[in-house]
Amino acid sequence: MTTVAGALLFAVLATVVPLRASARFRRFRNALWLDPGARERLYLSALPLKYAVAVGATALFVIERRHDYGVPFLPPDIVHLAVALPLLGAIALGAVRTRSMLSSDDGRAQVTDALQRVAEVVPRTRAERRAWVVAAMSTGLTDEITYRAFAMSFLAGIVGTQNVLVIGVVSSVLFGLAHLYQGWRGVVFTTMLGGALAVVAVASGLLAAIVLHMIIDLRLLVVPVDVAEAVDAKRG
Repeated sequence: MTTVAGALLFAVLATVVPLRASARFRRFRNALWLDPGARERLYLSALPLKYAVAVGATALFVIERRHDYGVPFLPPDIVHLAVALPLLGAIALGAVRTRSMLSSDDGRAQVTDALQRVAEVVPRTRAERRAWVVAAMSTGLTDEITYRAFAMSFLAGIVGTQNVLVIGVVSSVLFGLAHLYQGWRGVVFTTMLGGALAVVAVASGLLAAIVLHMIIDLRLLVVPVDVAEAVDAKRG
């Protein structure tokens, strides 16, 4: 019964979630220039479904954990927690580098070009920044429960815990598909990010992956509003 429930949830993650996110993003783009509250609604409108899916994912994860499948919530020791440090260092280095590049005209041009894929969702006002913090914290929690805790434990129950490569790749691709609205580059990037978070979750625990995911999403706040607006102007 749990396998059937898990398969249904897995199917929802592979189809309903990507399609719904793409539809939401299209509506957002159409309303963006007419509706000043469009960004806040984009950030927050996905949260009810995310939490609903995470509740079901949590229940199935707990059941799978009884059969010794899945990821630990905490690392077994401090040494395993160190696996998360390279990703944390890369995030911090990227944020510092971005701020440094903004100090020169050439650097600002490079950042502007790099932001083409996500500039529309960069928060501009205080209200949008507050909404983004809520969305980032919520997404870090719910996505890790769904795509690492549930998906990896479900796949382990299907293919066996020894097939770590299959578990990591399939769960990461599933995570990447959730970002279909960002185009194929977004899918590829988030699939690779999902792979890194999968390694962290297995080695350093689910809590470490949740915290890192939150930080990754919150880093968008380092992008100055005028840079995001420059991308909008460049698009015309």
